[in-house]
Amino acid sequence: GAKIRGKITIISDRKMTKDEIWETFLSALEVAGYTTVQGPAGLIKLVPLREAISSPIPIYTDQTPATDQFITRLLTLKNISAIDMATAIKSLVSKEGNLFAYPATNTLIVTDSGMNISRIIKLVEQLDTEGPQETLQIIHIKYATAKDIADKITQLFEVQTKQRGRAQPARRGRKAAAQQLSETPPISKVIPDER
Repeated sequence: GAKIRGKITIISDRKMTKDEIWETFLSALEVAGYTTVQGPAGLIKLVPLREAISSPIPIYTDQTPATDQFITRLLTLKNISAIDMATAIKSLVSKEGNLFAYPATNTLIVTDSGMNISRIIKLVEQLDTEGPQETLQIIHIKYATAKDIADKITQLFEVQTKQRGRAQPARRGRKAAAQQLSETPPISKVIPDER
């Protein structure tokens, strides 16, 4: 391919370590549209960012290095479908990067700069939380019939649903009652059993 020519000047007001100089160099390369990949015998090759996803870049499964070098990061989701998550976050991946959902293990495969992947993973971890779960609860009635109690509960939750759809009541007492009802978890079904 075409030879890469150019000059990068790095000026710092303090002494930098070798690692800091290397990361600064990688950042300057990224701004210029290039990244590094490991070649045979430990050689480092410069490649255009658009070719990075098809190059042998490092793969990480449990950490994301703070670098502007392109890497591939695997992230297994616990609660949300990888396909749904990929759809939600695809616009956050840089135009030279790539995002792929692997449904068999519910894993996202992201190729991008390490810094951008870190930002994406922070968001994914916030979104990948357990949602509300439906539970079955059996309540034994001592002093009334199960049918009467079921009817009353159904009526109460019908009122709650209507109040959620309405504008807030003007009076303070009604407002407090509506707020209390809106904080009550929804009931999907009440089944009376006379036994």
